[in-house]
Amino acid sequence: MAGVVAGLADMASGQPGRGRRGGGGGDMGGARDQMEAMRQFPIDALWSAISFGLDLEDTTLASIRPILANAWKQRNEIFKIAKEDDTWKAAKERMEDLREQVEKQLEGLLTKDQMKVLKKLQKEMRKNTPSPGR
Repeated sequence: MAGVVAGLADMASGQPGRGRRGGGGGDMGGARDQMEAMRQFPIDALWSAISFGLDLEDTTLASIRPILANAWKQRNEIFKIAKEDDTWKAAKERMEDLREQVEKQLEGLLTKDQMKVLKKLQKEMRKNTPSPGR
C-alpha cells in the first residue's frame, strides 16, 4: 500500500519521470491510456469472481471485503488524480502495483487451489473484455 500511496504523491506532484509521464493530451492516445488504466485492475469483477466463482466461507468473504474496499478507495483516488492531471500512463502503473498488493493479501487468505481457480476466472474475464484498439 505504501508504494501506491507514494505513487499517488508522485502523480500529484508532477515529478519528471514519475507521475507525469503522459496521458496523450486529449488525443486518442490519451483515451487509450485511460482505458488501459481502468481495465488494469477491475476490482468489481474481482469481487464478483470471489463472491460467486469461489466456494468460500462467509468468514473468508468478510476478511476479503475490507481489502477490496480499501483497493476501491485507492483506485478512485488514482483515477481522480489521473483525470485532473492527465497522467493515465502513471495511473496504469499504480493500478498494476495495487493489483499486485491485493493479490498478495488474497494469497494469505485463500488456499492455493482457490487462488488457482480465481486466476483462471480472471483470465477468462480478461479474455471476454475488449481491450483498447480491438
